[in-house]
Parts: sequence; structure tokens; C-alpha cells
Amino acid sequence: MDDLADAQAQGSAFNRALFANYSYLAKSFGDVEIPDNDGDNQYVSSTGSLAGAYARKALDTAKGIDVAPEPARTQAGDQARTRLVRALMRGRDYAPEAAARAQADYDCWTLNARVSQQLSASDQCKHSLDITLPRLERTVQQAR
Repeated sequence: MDDLADAQAQGSAFNRALFANYSYLAKSFGDVEIPDNDGDNQYVSSTGSLAGAYARKALDTAKGIDVAPEPARTQAGDQARTRLVRALMRGRDYAPEAAARAQADYDCWTLNARVSQQLSASDQCKHSLDITLPRLERTVQQAR
């Protein structure tokens, strides 16, 4: 979290917007512990907390590293991730702010769902994703 305070986003408009979204999430959730039961998530494994996972994502994005959406853990998550990845292919360039918001909403939904006391926050993120993802898909469709 200390490194996040000094970080400056660089790179594409998408990376700068994603940095802003992940930074906001990192500051919003504090040190809520998050389980990494299967060790499949580099962001969770290296930090152990929601704030830490979002901060690492923000810092990687600030460095210009492409940060992929979280792995899906449910069938609904897999369907949403597939739609998101498809929309991000073009949306990063045509609607970088909308694309970043949709990815952050998806990650927020997915990561918060892993912590029982964060299920309400996860539901809020899912509600936001239900708005931002279709909006991104429409924008990408219109850009063709």
C-alpha cells in the first residue's frame, strides 16, 4: 500500500484507467484476509488481503504490465469472464475507461466472493458489472 501512494500510472489510456480503478479498490477494502485455497492467484498468494491484491494489480498496471481479469471460480463467473475478455480485445482501445471499469468490477465481484464477510460487497460489484459490461459490449459493437 505504501508503494501505491507513490506510484504514477504510465502506458495506455486503458492502463491508466485500470490503475485508477484498482487503486480505488485497494483503498476501499482494507486488510480483509482473502483465502487462496488452491494457490492459483499470484495477486492473492503474494499479499493475503483484498487491499494487497488490488494494490499489486494497480502497481503492475502502473508499470505497464498487462493484468488479466481474475480466473473464474464459478460457471457464472466463467461466462462473464469470457464476455469481458472478448469485449476487452477492442474496448481497451476504443473505450479505455469503460473497459477498465468493467474489468475492475469483474475482479471486485470475483475476489470479494472468496471472502464470506465480503459477499455484500461482491454483490454490489456484480450489480455494477451487470451495467458496465453490457455498456462496454455496446460501445465495442458500435466501433466496428
